[in-house]
Amino acid sequence: MIDIKIRQYHITSNKYGYQVRKMKLADGQPMMTYDANGNEVIDQTLVGYYPSLRYALAGIKKYIVQNGDIQITSIDEYVETVKSIEELFDEAVVTKSAVLIKEIERSD
Repeated sequence: MIDIKIRQYHITSNKYGYQVRKMKLADGQPMMTYDANGNEVIDQTLVGYYPSLRYALAGIKKYIVQNGDIQITSIDEYVETVKSIEELFDEAVVTKSAVLIKEIERSD
């Protein structure tokens, strides 16, 4: 099962595929709300359902480009925006890898 957070984006998986949700943040922390049963849950908006992690990451990239705060008015701006999103993904992978390595080292 996948449960990855990349800044305000949350990727989860089940036997049917992957879901991407955008968390609402306040001061860098997820905002909480209550579900129909009165349980406290993270306040999230669905971005989409995807068949693989690769497509989920591509979905985040597309969502940021189409709905982000930056207005893209040229191909150069588009390329720069896509590069910054890919750097965000790379940064998340490096950070997660470092955490996993520390956990493995602690368990030895």
